[in-house]
Amino acid sequence: MSIEVAVIPAAGRGPRMRPATRVVPKARLSVVDRPAIQYGVEEAARAGAKEAIVVVDLDTGHLISQHFSIEGPIPGLEDIRIRPAVQEEPLGLGHAVFEAREMVGDRPFFCILSDNIVSAGHDVLSEVAEVCE
Repeated sequence: MSIEVAVIPAAGRGPRMRPATRVVPKARLSVVDRPAIQYGVEEAARAGAKEAIVVVDLDTGHLISQHFSIEGPIPGLEDIRIRPAVQEEPLGLGHAVFEAREMVGDRPFFCILSDNIVSAGHDVLSEVAEVCE
């Protein structure tokens, strides 16, 4: 089965990662050479996703959008469409995923948490898609 949509909740305040997240949103924390959220989008793209719906809050949504749009497409992510969904108030992970429901529709989707970083070569999403079938 081909799963072409990934939902990436990125609206959380990151309280487990304080004090770093007092200034920088959790999804924008740099891990080596890129923000954490980029690892999630890359993993989704490697698994065949054509669309990543990033759930953002009102304060930091523009930062995520800016990262993926400034200076053109990021190498390796040219074929994935990145769309924001806004979670207006922090009501938890389940609510964040629920906020993407209209964009997802009836399609199966991956839910990727950007604080679980998977490097290339250690992916499991393709296997998850196979089991889903």
